[in-house]
Amino acid sequence: MFNTRMITCALAIAGLLFIGSQAVAQGARPPTDVTVVNTPTLNVGDPAALAAANAQALAPALGVGTPVTFTLDPSTRTYSVPVGQRLVIEYASGGCFPTPNSNNPALAYSPPFFTATTNGAQHNHLLAFQISSNPSLIVDNFVPFGQLVKLHADAGSNVTLGSPSCSLTLSGQLVSG
Repeated sequence: MFNTRMITCALAIAGLLFIGSQAVAQGARPPTDVTVVNTPTLNVGDPAALAAANAQALAPALGVGTPVTFTLDPSTRTYSVPVGQRLVIEYASGGCFPTPNSNNPALAYSPPFFTATTNGAQHNHLLAFQISSNPSLIVDNFVPFGQLVKLHADAGSNVTLGSPSCSLTLSGQLVSG
């Protein structure tokens, strides 16, 4: 047992001396200056286009889609969801005019709504809006509205305006799947 301890101590002392001699043998070098030549010039082009391209490239990895906004009105009543992408609608805004030939403005407004196909079934989505008695909120009988929503439309389906006297702007994301 004494021999084992002696051998272990001798090896430990030899290791310390060896490591210490290596550290001294290498020594410190004086610092040297470095000169960089031929620095590259980077032209990123249009920053807005680059930001949009980056967002589209990073979207799948981050679990978000490509931002999309479109307006449905009496002249453009339908938005076609691209094949291979689902539409996630996150915000709806717009306004409505009263229905023509109505004598009572409080009853003249139809609620804004649109149709979308989700899981193969077509659904009407009515949006809330309030007809205010405050005339400053209603300009030329146009009643504005806006609200957060979370609605989905299937890939390759259509989102269609159902209110003939309303204009509707929908914002959200196109996601793969």
